[in-house]
Amino acid sequence: MSEIVTVRDIGTVTTEILMIRRQVEQTALSGAIEIGRRLTEAKELLPHGEWGKWLQEEVSFSQRTANNFMRLAAEYGDAQVSLFGGNSQTLADLPYTKALQLLAVPEEEREAFAEEHHVADLSSRELEKLIRERDAAQEETAQAEAVRDEVQKRLTAALDAQSEAERVSAAQKSRAEVAEQKVSELEERLRKAQEKARKAAADLAAAKKEIPQDAMDKLRREAQEAAAADAAKKAEREQEKLRTEKEQAARDAKDARELARQAEAQRDAAQRALALANPDAAVFAALYGQIQEAWNRLHGAWIKAAAADAATGEKLKTAAKALAEKWRKEDW
Repeated sequence: MSEIVTVRDIGTVTTEILMIRRQVEQTALSGAIEIGRRLTEAKELLPHGEWGKWLQEEVSFSQRTANNFMRLAAEYGDAQVSLFGGNSQTLADLPYTKALQLLAVPEEEREAFAEEHHVADLSSRELEKLIRERDAAQEETAQAEAVRDEVQKRLTAALDAQSEAERVSAAQKSRAEVAEQKVSELEERLRKAQEKARKAAADLAAAKKEIPQDAMDKLRREAQEAAAADAAKKAEREQEKLRTEKEQAARDAKDARELARQAEAQRDAAQRALALANPDAAVFAALYGQIQEAWNRLHGAWIKAAAADAATGEKLKTAAKALAEKWRKEDW
């Protein structure tokens, strides 16, 4: 009876190697966690100042290696498969190096991150890049949220400014109307006073015609020295007072109209700010300012480089012009 010979190909060998490596890596992670637990225990038992010496002489670990082991134990703990038992989870399938890399991800997000991105199938370099991209995305999100908060503040301020401008405008318009009404009333009082003065003068003239000469002389003395003069002075005072009040009322009306115009201008400015206060416009404005600042710094660097070496300066100028031309041709 002939023996059955199993033919092994490169695929079979590759699969076995990967499987064995995965098993070794899992065992290494479990061992690293257990070592970390015991290193933590040893550090608590050792007298102050003896930790570094003990690491070097007794277990031949550097401070950095020991810290990595203890971080693994502290961060993962019972979430990993222990040498003494435990429940298998997503993170338990990771090798030591990847588990250490994942410490850069917050604990509450770590397992979901590993599942979503199939970290077990990534290389260490791919995982490092993925974590960097995650951090960059979070930073961009934080910046966007900051911009959104700033836009919300600007929006609130614009709405408040618009409301205040409308309130002030209405109040000043009302004040102007009151002042103008007062001007009309004073003009009417002045007209009546002038009419009264004219009537008194006419009465005095008529009296001169009707009264005998001797009585006229006496009346002239009394009327001119007393009533007529007093009435004239009183009329003049009243007219002067009315003119002063009229001029003041006119000034008040003018001031009120100017304040109303300013309030309307503030309201218009607030409305323009409100129209511009949106997240995309705020982001554009922030990036535009950064680009302007960077362009100014670029120009300053070119001036220094050109002063040191004209040929280099010419090359840099050509590159800057090419960049500017590219921006000019963008479809805005």
